[in-house]
Amino acid sequence: MGEGARVFRFNDRNDLVAHTARLLVDRLVDLQGEGSRRVQLCVSGGPVAFDAYGLMAEIIPSTSLDRDLVEVWWSADCFVATDDDRRVSLRTLGRLAGAASPRSANTHPIPSSDDFDDPEEAAFHYAQDLSEITLDVCLLELSPTGQVAGLFPGHVVTDATVMGIADDDDGPCAACPDYVTLTPRGINAAREVWIIASGADSAESVATATAGQAAGEVAEPGVPLAAPARYLHGAQWSCWLVDEGAATLLPQHHCQL
Repeated sequence: MGEGARVFRFNDRNDLVAHTARLLVDRLVDLQGEGSRRVQLCVSGGPVAFDAYGLMAEIIPSTSLDRDLVEVWWSADCFVATDDDRRVSLRTLGRLAGAASPRSANTHPIPSSDDFDDPEEAAFHYAQDLSEITLDVCLLELSPTGQVAGLFPGHVVTDATVMGIADDDDGPCAACPDYVTLTPRGINAAREVWIIASGADSAESVATATAGQAAGEVAEPGVPLAAPARYLHGAQWSCWLVDEGAATLLPQHHCQL
């Protein structure tokens, strides 16, 4: 994530979930200030993220966060029917109920196949919607295979902010061959990008990604992404939230006073 990026290490998965939830709630409160600022939050699927959303619902009642001033967007989703169980938005909305207002005006799922005929058209319209706002925080989860949002190793991206993938039956997401995802350009437009990773099986992906980010690598349209997270960073600030397993291959820094 380039100069100024932070890596927060936690003891184990449970510790990672708890701190992700607490840090994100605290950041939303800070961004909202005295309740007069509308906050734009972009969320992702993933097992750690799902658990963190549920914990946020328990934390928020004891804070000053005004849920009616939190708007929720998604970094990627399957292009299937709105009520299809594969929809990330469907699986996250219940968990996010305690973190954002249930009003539909405050939630902005990626369009489904009920809305448009193909994922490219859905991506175009979602990009138009996103162009009207600036995401404050984009929370992502890196998988052991290097997937982040709907970006997989080997993907070729365009210079658009959102792209649709159609009929990719031989692609890395066999369960969801049609989908829509933010591109590196779309993700990097967020003020802050937070990436979660958990487990020793994610350690190599984390090490590869952080090495590219520190070098300031840029995703070039038309060039396959070797490791998509290498190219992601917030416009103002970025961080990693990892447990000890995922941090295994990261350098250790010791401070002596």
